[in-house]
Amino acid sequence: MYVKDPAGDHIHNLAYNDNHRLEQTTDFPWDEVDRSLAGEEPEESTVKFSDMTSAFSMVIDWCTQTKDIKIVAGRVYSLALLLWPESSKFASLADIADACDCSRAALSSALLHFKDQLGLALSVGKGHFTRGINRAAQNAAVARGTHSANTRIDRKDIKW
Repeated sequence: MYVKDPAGDHIHNLAYNDNHRLEQTTDFPWDEVDRSLAGEEPEESTVKFSDMTSAFSMVIDWCTQTKDIKIVAGRVYSLALLLWPESSKFASLADIADACDCSRAALSSALLHFKDQLGLALSVGKGHFTRGINRAAQNAAVARGTHSANTRIDRKDIKW
């Protein structure tokens, strides 16, 4: 039996063994290694039913925030594309938007707000902080007067 020693730190766990000698210890998951070598399935982790129904109701609530059934379908398919892109019936949000008769930007915006609401940091190809950096850069460009809307010929009539 090991008795933990305060001489250890967060990296090096030290403890006294049965012979009163100081040894380095570890919390290595030996049970998982044994199961893996024996070809056994890993232990299943379970989630409380109340937690599962709460998460499911949040998804349903987000999908049905609008009365337009096409938008509801678009939200369901966009969430499926985010979570399981390899088995999605659509290749992109633009394809979903075309099928559901709405804009890609509306689906993208709804999906981003839902991810923010849940605190979901799942991003494909970009960090979850990218939007904030891009927003700050655009606001700074507007403040300096160097934003592309000020220099594009087809946008000269826009006043900020």
